[in-house]
Amino acid sequence: MNIIFDTLNELNYTAKDPFKFTYTANDSATELEVHPFISAERESQVYLVISISTLQLGHILTSNFMPKLASAFRKKGFHTSEMDRNTTLLLECKCDNFNSTLHHEKMKIEDNPYYFKKYVFTYSTLEQKHVDEYLQDIKNSSPNIFSCIEVIQNYLSDTSRFSSYKCNSINEPIYSYFIEIATKIPIFPLPMPKACTIKSIYSILEEKIATDPDINIAALDSFLALDLNYKDASIEDILTGWDECNSSQNI
Repeated sequence: MNIIFDTLNELNYTAKDPFKFTYTANDSATELEVHPFISAERESQVYLVISISTLQLGHILTSNFMPKLASAFRKKGFHTSEMDRNTTLLLECKCDNFNSTLHHEKMKIEDNPYYFKKYVFTYSTLEQKHVDEYLQDIKNSSPNIFSCIEVIQNYLSDTSRFSSYKCNSINEPIYSYFIEIATKIPIFPLPMPKACTIKSIYSILEEKIATDPDINIAALDSFLALDLNYKDASIEDILTGWDECNSSQNI
């Protein structure tokens, strides 16, 4: 779970001392440890990270798990009333046999509107193994400039890996792990494509006229004379108008 901690730290969230709470399910008491992270920029924004088992995943909404967690959280010295509506619960769950039942349970938890915003980060032992080895290789090659966020961004931006993942996610355990992290931490900065210059139609036509000696200027004049409403006209109407003008001028 260190990659989650490191990612939150890089996102300028400060780790507070972990605390514990106990909930009861099926007449059995279970104690869990909570790792709070508070935004250094807006102290009302909090992440509570808890590692749970697949069995405990089924207890989140069917036991006193949430009330007990909320009560323990509100008793902490750093808690403020504004945190109640700005806190995100991130449940980390290792699932080596992820099935439709667990998927349904995961969706129910994330869709539940009560208490905190909730996200369930699931991964397999195999995915964790591949990720640990991959991260260690990068750390060994560049220990002084290592960044979890940058590593994840670069990996998710790789089109060949994305194609492999899209074809069959089993082929890409690291991509599966990283995309799960990026979607379960809403503040994660996804990589943006490099901005390109967007040319206007006018500038495109100017370039075309300047570089193409065979362009049909008369057809362009006829097309402009149609006075089409480009905002409402369909692409088909515009293309039809151009074809008619171009054809008539070539006769």
